[in-house]
Amino acid sequence: MFSLPLSDGAAKVEGKADEKPIHLDGYKHEDFEALLKLLYPTLDDLIKGSIDLTKTQWVGALKLSTIWEMEKVRKLAILTLSTDLFSLTPIEKATLGRGHRVGPWLEEGLISLVKCHPDLSLDDLEAAVGLRTAYRIVGQRAKHGAFHSALPPTITDGGFHTTLPFGRLRCKFCSGFAFKDSFGCHGCKVHIALDKEGDGYVRASKVKSTSSVVFHEIELRELFCASCCRSSIQRSIPCVSCKRTIEQTGHVMFFLDSLDALSSVGSREVRGVFADEFNELGF
Repeated sequence: MFSLPLSDGAAKVEGKADEKPIHLDGYKHEDFEALLKLLYPTLDDLIKGSIDLTKTQWVGALKLSTIWEMEKVRKLAILTLSTDLFSLTPIEKATLGRGHRVGPWLEEGLISLVKCHPDLSLDDLEAAVGLRTAYRIVGQRAKHGAFHSALPPTITDGGFHTTLPFGRLRCKFCSGFAFKDSFGCHGCKVHIALDKEGDGYVRASKVKSTSSVVFHEIELRELFCASCCRSSIQRSIPCVSCKRTIEQTGHVMFFLDSLDALSSVGSREVRGVFADEFNELGF
């Protein structure tokens, strides 16, 4: 670009003077600085034999090296981020693998997510990988029996939520059933049957586990009515099993089956289910 003929306004051309730098629109300066640290290491870096970058900086360097086809820098960034030093989470592997065309990361992340991480809620899953991928992940869990005691998630109230019969919710204090009789929604007064699928849904929950059981942990106020899409209970209630009071911000549980059935999920099955995503990346 600097070899082109100059006009009378040459002084205003970007890159010809410190006062007129070249603008790279759409890129973050932090990512560019990380890339420059790799391309031009300091004497201290050379003496140590390593370059000290944070996980965010390595991801930034990976992003730019992928866009600008700097293969050596890209390979170094992938190799470094794959070490135990940074320990990418399944969500990070899936999102970074998809975003920066790293097939092994995408595969490893999806396999881990299918096998289920108890601390990852369905809402978190949707927010991280998108509705289509989240639905497939949950579908694979259901196929292998991980959600044998739960109902398939559905699109409710404009979001990705779990529908379930409220009659199978258990008290967090005693593990006994929390409800005995059906009740009317606080908002619309519609009758919510305890044994009927689809009358209510969970707006937010956390999947947790002990050594013997996996369960949804749900705040009472997050039990929503499918008819009016509002919280169905806006008061504390007594547990029918132990008579202790469950506050609105208190928790009830919905037990799931063991996740042992998912141990057999592997690369071939994941690549088959998510074939279009791998094909989009050229893998």
